[in-house]
Amino acid sequence: MSVKFVLFDAFGTLVRIPKASHPYPQIRKEGIRQGHRPQPDDLHHIISRPLSLTDAAEHFGTKIHADRMAEIKAVLEAELNSIEAFDDGFRAIERLQGEGIKIAITSNLAAPYAEPVRRLYRERPSDSTNKYC
Repeated sequence: MSVKFVLFDAFGTLVRIPKASHPYPQIRKEGIRQGHRPQPDDLHHIISRPLSLTDAAEHFGTKIHADRMAEIKAVLEAELNSIEAFDDGFRAIERLQGEGIKIAITSNLAAPYAEPVRRLYRERPSDSTNKYC
């Protein structure tokens, strides 16, 4: 049987967050402070929908002061900007594509985490013409 495609989990395989700060769970913690009873699937709701931080707070009925929301958004932005690609991820994808194998990249992190992965794998430093995503 020949391999037709390979599915990669982005985080921990192709990219990493050097210093994770977990901004989405911070929204959940704010909700708990306000009396939201945590449910086992709370984080699933956050990561399985294209929710912004504000949308996540609204989903849980959490009121977050504008200053606090600005802090959490800044944490998210810093985390997104810190995402780095593993060099061996580039090499693996190049090799697979060289064999005619299609590539897909997935993640179970919230929607904003997709853009840095797309950017990193579209703008490979050594070959900006190679498009992975």
